[in-house]
Amino acid sequence: MILLQLVAATYFFGGHQKQGDGVDGLHQTRLSHQSCPSIQAPPSNNGSGSNSFSRLLSPYDYFYLSLQFPQNALSWSSHERVQHGQAEDQNLVHQQIFSSRQNGNSWQVFVHEIVRNQGATLLVIKTKDGSIFGGYADDAWRLETDWYGSSSNYLYQLDGSFSPHNMLGLWNATSNNRHYQYLCWGKSSLPNGLGMGGQLEYAGLWIDADFIHGHSKGPTCSTYQSPQLSLKDQFEVDEVEVWLVRPAIRDEDEDAQGGSILDRAEDMEFLEMSGKKLYSRDLEKPATATENEDLQQQPSTTS
Repeated sequence: MILLQLVAATYFFGGHQKQGDGVDGLHQTRLSHQSCPSIQAPPSNNGSGSNSFSRLLSPYDYFYLSLQFPQNALSWSSHERVQHGQAEDQNLVHQQIFSSRQNGNSWQVFVHEIVRNQGATLLVIKTKDGSIFGGYADDAWRLETDWYGSSSNYLYQLDGSFSPHNMLGLWNATSNNRHYQYLCWGKSSLPNGLGMGGQLEYAGLWIDADFIHGHSKGPTCSTYQSPQLSLKDQFEVDEVEVWLVRPAIRDEDEDAQGGSILDRAEDMEFLEMSGKKLYSRDLEKPATATENEDLQQQPSTTS
């Protein structure tokens, strides 16, 4: 077990990628799963050092999950590097964009980060009973009133023991329906939350907009053919992490407008229907003491 962990850690954090191979050589080794994109996580606040890049995934877990990533979530060709504005000697980096331990148990911040950081993402959920599961979303998350997404999505489940060989299953999307992913907030006539697969209120994976409750319905999710992922079909959220594994290409028109999707008036208005203001980090506008007090006193949104 220790050997497998060391091998997986070397795969992600270096030790066999030679400088002489060059960026094109590294591109090929990544596509053949001989090496992995660099992983960038924020520094830990707890100082425990028990896991240098994730509280919920071991290097072996991440290695296994990355085997199902599309090629452009593993490495970029020279043409793709140009499209993404990367230097010739730079390549794809996987980045942690949200951690409930780092960013707080806030649905508002969670939605802000997954919508602001456009691209393919890996969602990791740990429940109060110790279950660990999640999903890969190949399409960028956006606030909608209907299902959307890609058949490249998948759901997965770990056994929560944080040891090698703890992968219980991975289920790719099927052609049964197109209910790949769903994100809604501020709509009184629709369930508010994040979902992957199945039906509204009977999803393969669901997190309520209160960021406390969720569900995973069995016996089989129609979209992914996955079983119930949590020990009980209704669960309470303990921790959440999200990884940006393939940033979207920046839209020149969007850049010219001076901001991200959350800076646009119509999207901000949609988010603020819930009664909560959001400010893009690009604006670096901190909330006032009065706004913070109002947010703390405001009742949670439920589906």
